[in-house]
Amino acid sequence: MRDFSDNPLECAALHSSWTEDQILWQAQTHMAMVKIRLDCNSVELDNILSNLVLSVDGAIAAAIGGMDGLLVEQFSNESKLDLSSIVAEHSNLLRNASIAYQGSLDAGNVSEVLIISQKLIGYTVQITTDFFLTLTLEPNGNIGKARLMGDLALKSLREVLS
Repeated sequence: MRDFSDNPLECAALHSSWTEDQILWQAQTHMAMVKIRLDCNSVELDNILSNLVLSVDGAIAAAIGGMDGLLVEQFSNESKLDLSSIVAEHSNLLRNASIAYQGSLDAGNVSEVLIISQKLIGYTVQITTDFFLTLTLEPNGNIGKARLMGDLALKSLREVLS
């Protein structure tokens, strides 16, 4: 027998004798379960990001962004850092690098982008087709350790986001 617990409206349709209160209760229960799952994922994501920042010398912040440019989750040691802007810019960088390398250069998928400027280092790596991880470091930050620890964090992030 199929379990419809993930979709209260499908479940209610099968039980046409349910009252509106029973359907409402089922929908509220479903939404509460979804919120608990999201809260647990948010705690997991926060732990992964904080561990990443704290384990890389010179790391200032880590964030998960969507390819639409929106910030999903963040952890920062620097309150002045605008992670929403960093995520928006890095989504554009990742998208444009992908277009250039896949299309014009026929070089395959882009998995990482590293930007080194006078004041910051930005390391971005694709988590899934929809999400990426960006780690922001001070100019003297340890890029090698950022890549190593970022790779370890990716495994956990893919589990949580899948």
